[in-house]
Amino acid sequence: MAFYSSAIDAWFNTALERDKSLLSLSSAGIAALVAVLYSVGAPHTVDKILYAMAVIAFVICLCFVLDIFSKNKSYLESIIKDDQAKTKDLGEKLAKLDKIANCAFLAGVMLSIGIGIASIYWNSQKDNDMTKESNKTVIKGIAQDSFCNAPTLQKRSFENANALKKPITNQNTQASGNNNSSKSTEKK
Repeated sequence: MAFYSSAIDAWFNTALERDKSLLSLSSAGIAALVAVLYSVGAPHTVDKILYAMAVIAFVICLCFVLDIFSKNKSYLESIIKDDQAKTKDLGEKLAKLDKIANCAFLAGVMLSIGIGIASIYWNSQKDNDMTKESNKTVIKGIAQDSFCNAPTLQKRSFENANALKKPITNQNTQASGNNNSSKSTEKK
């Protein structure tokens, strides 16, 4: 009898633990989606649809898991009272609710992954567009800035190039004069 009681207790704990996990993970999924939506936003219509569908899927999962918790109590009472018809009916309802909750949770997860993939795609497209635009600007800028005025250059612009030579300063002549005077002093 003790073994049977322990086995039943373990089975119920396992079944309830899965439902508790779905409840926690769905709540966390909604919180994560809202946080990402608030911080990053949804710039495209596809993103908005994916966010809405993912949140709805997680909310459906939450509602069905909460319904499962309430029906579990009635199911256990019908088992204890040995009400075969009610036990069978509630067992079938609980099985359907479990399937719906699991499917809704998986849909929420898949839609969240879709949001991530769409975000990566849109960001890579934006980066490619920005790279192409900056390349066009650089090439266009070089062509216009460097060669645009080439035909207007005149030969005379190089005529006064000699004026750019560094003028000889007095310091250079004084330094060379000092060197010459010291050399003449050494010779004497």
